[in-house]
Amino acid sequence: MSRRQTVLLAIVVAAALEMSALAQEAPNAGKPKRPALPAQILKDQIPNTYGTSHSSFYRMGASEFTPMEVPGADNYSDTYYSSGGSSYRRFGTIGAGYFSGTPHLPSGAKLISVVVNGCAAMTGGLSGTVEACNYFGNLCLSQALYVGAQGCGSDYVDLVPAGYVVDNSRYGNQLVIRLVTFASDGTDSFSGVTIEYQLQVSPAPGVATFNDVPTGDFGFQFIEALVASGITGGTGGGNYSPDAFVTRRQMAIFIAKALGLHWQ
Repeated sequence: MSRRQTVLLAIVVAAALEMSALAQEAPNAGKPKRPALPAQILKDQIPNTYGTSHSSFYRMGASEFTPMEVPGADNYSDTYYSSGGSSYRRFGTIGAGYFSGTPHLPSGAKLISVVVNGCAAMTGGLSGTVEACNYFGNLCLSQALYVGAQGCGSDYVDLVPAGYVVDNSRYGNQLVIRLVTFASDGTDSFSGVTIEYQLQVSPAPGVATFNDVPTGDFGFQFIEALVASGITGGTGGGNYSPDAFVTRRQMAIFIAKALGLHWQ
């Protein structure tokens, strides 16, 4: 192929590529391009439902809140039925409407925050409490919740200072969320709450299980957690052999036990 033919071929290929690019852009001509989201925003939108360094989220919808009954009265309603399906929120229809819901979180979960979503006709029209009670439902410690602004919105409440940790043992505690709507015409209503929590590794015991993993070992808490949960029993002779290599067989046992793998 001569030099002239090579140049002509390059020009033809470049023109074809340009026509292809224009054809692909044509359907979107005149449409505004969506700006690229910052990397941090994209990272924050990824749900983390495992581990101890990230938050997990538990959503309770309006229908999961039970009205506190008034004898002989239908004391609540849902906006779905009164507005043709354009929204879905729950509210009280007789004076102040009281609702309660119990989130089901794993043991050891440390509560970080709760967000209430709803609408209020006036400041304080939608309010409530987070109740941390004992296993009898007594001695409840309350944390106030408010959707403070008029109109529809979300209210964030920091629960870290309360130091609440879920305990689902036989004599543990329970969490109850109580919401109150004051207007009886649906202008005070809620769509639900979102609870943020973090998982934790159980506290280390005071006495070591293995001879070669004393209480001062940096891996002591985590090795003891594996022992307490039945994931490992050590290497025999009262030892764990913390610096030994892990075989693929041992790895499979650790992972399967930790995840509770099961299939039909």
